[in-house]
Amino acid sequence: MNGSLLRKSFIVFLFAGAVVTAGPAAAEEYFISYRYDGDYVGATEVSPNLSGAYCAPLPLTHVEIRNGILRAYDRNGRQTVKGFVTGDGFFTSDYYFADGSAALFEGLVDRRGQFTGGIVAGACAWVVKLSKTHRG
Repeated sequence: MNGSLLRKSFIVFLFAGAVVTAGPAAAEEYFISYRYDGDYVGATEVSPNLSGAYCAPLPLTHVEIRNGILRAYDRNGRQTVKGFVTGDGFFTSDYYFADGSAALFEGLVDRRGQFTGGIVAGACAWVVKLSKTHRG
C-alpha cells in the first residue's frame, strides 16, 4: 500500500471507530430534538458594551419551537428566525432583518425553559432572553 492510501484507510478507520463508540447517548445529545418544544416570550436588547451608538432594538419577542425547529415571525407574518435545537439545548438559526439580510443567531435553551442567545451584525450585537410559556 502506498502512503497516501494507508493514511486514507487510517482516517476512515478512526472515523468509523468514533461513530461506533459514540453510541445512542451521544446521538441523543446532538441531533434535532423536540425536548424544548414550546412558545418562548421575552425581549431582545442591544448589548451596549458590544454595539455602536446607532444600533436599534430588534422586534424579536416571541420564538416557537415545534419538533425541534425554531421559528419566529414579525407582526406582518414575515419569518424572521429559522433554525433548529439539538438534544442538549444548543440552537443555531438565522435572523432575517427587514431588508432581507441575515445574521447568525445562536444560543442555549435550558431544561427550566430559559432561552438565551445572541445576534451579531456589523457593529451591532443583541442579547435575546426569553422564557417558556407553553409546553410543547
